Amino acid sequence: MRRAVGRARTEQDEAYDKRSDDQAFIDAYKTNDRNDAVKLYLLGRAFGKLERIKEADLEFQAAALADPNNPWPYEGLGICYSSARSPTARSRS
Repeated sequence: MRRAVGRARTEQDEAYDKRSDDQAFIDAYKTNDRNDAVKLYLLGRAFGKLERIKEADLEFQAAALADPNNPWPYEGLGICYSSARSPTARSRS
């Protein structure tokens, strides 16, 4: 799973760099399967890349619930937490 997620992250980074529409970027990662921790993690990561921290946090939480042994959602939650505590994030609230 680690390689699959690593590959998906690389592909997502490339898609982010090439995006022309933020919503289309998000839509590419939306899923109705609330039990697929990897898809939920990637959706959270997509929200995070667009600095939509609250939405990212919710998806990372869902991913952690879907698979508590998957470490990636916890990484995302940590990034959300540190982003929310940054002076820049507080000034945008």
